[in-house]
Amino acid sequence: MNPQTQPTHHPGQAGVHWTNSWPKYVIGSFLMLVAITIVGGWISDQKVEALSPEITGPPTISTELRVAADLITAKETDDLKVNLSNDIDTLLQKSLVSRTLATEFAASSDYSLLVSISRRNQGEFDAFVSLRDRSGTIITEKSARYSDVDDLRDGISDKVTSIVSPAGSLSEYLAKKIAGKPANDFECFLSIENFRSEGETELRPLDYCLKKFPNGTYYPYFAAREVFLDVQKVRAGGGVIKREQPEWKRIEDILRAAPKNTYANTVAAKMLIGEGSCENARGYAIEGFSRGRTYPALELAIIADAYGCEETKRFRSFWDNRIERLIVANQDSQSPLLRVYMSVSAVIADKEALLAQSTPPILNGSETSELGRFNQEMDRYIQGELLPGDLAHIKKIIPTLIWNEQSRAQIEQKLAQRGS
Repeated sequence: MNPQTQPTHHPGQAGVHWTNSWPKYVIGSFLMLVAITIVGGWISDQKVEALSPEITGPPTISTELRVAADLITAKETDDLKVNLSNDIDTLLQKSLVSRTLATEFAASSDYSLLVSISRRNQGEFDAFVSLRDRSGTIITEKSARYSDVDDLRDGISDKVTSIVSPAGSLSEYLAKKIAGKPANDFECFLSIENFRSEGETELRPLDYCLKKFPNGTYYPYFAAREVFLDVQKVRAGGGVIKREQPEWKRIEDILRAAPKNTYANTVAAKMLIGEGSCENARGYAIEGFSRGRTYPALELAIIADAYGCEETKRFRSFWDNRIERLIVANQDSQSPLLRVYMSVSAVIADKEALLAQSTPPILNGSETSELGRFNQEMDRYIQGELLPGDLAHIKKIIPTLIWNEQSRAQIEQKLAQRGS
């Protein structure tokens, strides 16, 4: 399946509500580090855990669903199995780092996903999700408890997403296998999505990937990321977003060639939201989120920006719930970019307590970097342990992440209130 293949919707199409786009289910050196995080870095050959064959494309995953016979009524159990199977299959197919195989070909899959569900005496549901390679080695495993069937279904989807998202467990695992420079555009994508540099010796593969694989399937993602970084430079210099800027024409050109590209549609949506044209952004957001469920960093990037729009106030309750679910499902992610947007979204939606309850993960990249500094400052803010200078630096960075002035003002106001 082509990574750009998604449900069709024209960005300018009218009459589509924002709710349809949300399935139920960086100043100075900081700019450079955010660029590195977004465009990635590959680790030196000496630090590669093991030399591996070239990863030519998304691996295949077979699914085994185990549901206890006495879970609920027989019909409800059958319905749950069908719904969960369809949900998981859709997530694996829409993921940029995985594909699914039909049951009869399951034995030849690269990885196997096990989802096991049982019920407790109190009526709650226990769920266990694991991913293993062909040898049976566990790549990751997760467990959770849910109160009802709807919560269970959404929760399972969130757990699977945390495995097959571009910053998820499988992507992190695959990225560690890349020896030296990426050999193809998929390896480029993995390297870009997983910041794996150390100290101050980061290498930036974006230019390499753009030049090396201009005809690759993932090329539009690289081109859109380049535009994203240039918009961040505008914001870092105190500028506002306007469609008259060259960055808008560039993103339009990318979308003309790849109209369904998730990242390009996200950048277009954020630019329009940043300009204040929130209604015009709706179509791009909808197109972007035909894969949004499997790309949580992009989902949060748009939600946090659109939160301050007058036109979207009626969706805030729904978004508060999505932010909460994404934070809970991705608390162990090592992606600095995802962590940034989780923290910012938690602030705007008053969900800091969710992050305060967990131990911050060890993020990919140097703790001494500017990006590492920002994440550490946000962790201290959430824990109520700000140090002198933290708040000023956080507020200096926010405009490069949040392009809508109303949303930025809301976040800065909340930061000031808690930090005072």
